Amino acid sequence: MIYDDLWASCVKFCQDKITSITVEGVASPQFLDFDTHATLTGLPDADLLGIRGFSFEVDDHLVHISVLFGVATKSDDTNLFRHRAMISRLFQDLIPMKQIACVDATTGVVKGMLVAQNGTAVLPVTSADTRPLQFIAVQFQTDQTVSS
Repeated sequence: MIYDDLWASCVKFCQDKITSITVEGVASPQFLDFDTHATLTGLPDADLLGIRGFSFEVDDHLVHISVLFGVATKSDDTNLFRHRAMISRLFQDLIPMKQIACVDATTGVVKGMLVAQNGTAVLPVTSADTRPLQFIAVQFQTDQTVSS
């Protein structure tokens, strides 16, 4: 299922980044689907890394994905050191032509790649409750095709 596979690929990317950020000692974020919090209030009391605004379109059998990867640190990150370190690590893997694995949502097997396209943008910091929130807007194209 194309939707499930693309969604799972973005989640896996986040989970892999959470693991590396934790191992590096930068922070210990939890994954969050930011779309499950429509007003972005009442977020879990943890550093967060996740997805918002996932969408895709098919054009001549090619799939183009748009997604926001977001970071929100707890209010104790007063100078945003953890926040900026996490955004920096995310951004370095989302610049144009970088690739992330396209996985089968059921098995986790890599079945292709999602390639970041031109236009990756770090959006301004905003706030949710009493914490900073920032997203990186990315567009991917997959090497997987959709047939009718």
